[in-house]
Amino acid sequence: MDAACRPGLDHELHVVVDRRVAAPSNMILAMKRTLCLLAYYGFAKHLPDMSFPGGILSTRLRAFLCRGFLASAGKEIDIRSGAFLADGRYLHMADRSSIGPGCRIYGARLGYGVIVGPHCVFFKENRAADDLSIPVGAHGTTPINLPVVEDLAWVGERVLVLQGRRIGKGAIVGAGAVVTRDVPPFAIVGGNPARVIGHRGQEAHSGPPQPSSEPSAAPGPSNAVQSHPENLQMFPWKGRK
Repeated sequence: MDAACRPGLDHELHVVVDRRVAAPSNMILAMKRTLCLLAYYGFAKHLPDMSFPGGILSTRLRAFLCRGFLASAGKEIDIRSGAFLADGRYLHMADRSSIGPGCRIYGARLGYGVIVGPHCVFFKENRAADDLSIPVGAHGTTPINLPVVEDLAWVGERVLVLQGRRIGKGAIVGAGAVVTRDVPPFAIVGGNPARVIGHRGQEAHSGPPQPSSEPSAAPGPSNAVQSHPENLQMFPWKGRK
């Protein structure tokens, strides 16, 4: 054989060998992912939360299984009972991020220490509806655009976050809000559509409180931010040394 042809032949042989080695590995990963999905939706999703006996083990089991099928998952993630995560291909969870019970997360990027309260919904796409000549149901979907929640933000109960929206670092989204536009860092938003109603740390720079005849508001950054018993346990690592 001509020596000039040998390098090209050697390269083709290496490619064939690499493909043969990669095929079983990819198959094993696909099987592992499928098993984790089946185990999560088959029983782990329905196991009790932290407030019930055995809840710590249930939470750890859910986290273990989710690492097997999420796009990425950091350390000490917390996923509560009943959370729907689709097939996990579009969900990224950073270290110590948490998803509350009953959430529906079709896709998102959750930063470090993010708290997502109970029964929130995150959308990764929408249905197109531009062509008036065909039924809405016949339209396809818009391109995938994952919502992003930056580090240390808190999303309250029953919040809806539309595709492509960004919730800034340390922001708080009040219960029941519909996030249709980006939220600035450290802002407090509420309502439908969500609007800025305050900023974290404002009270520390606004001077002493003025007397008022109105009844005192509930404690917290805003009346629109409602506490929930489940949210009190969203940091399972709190108090660790």
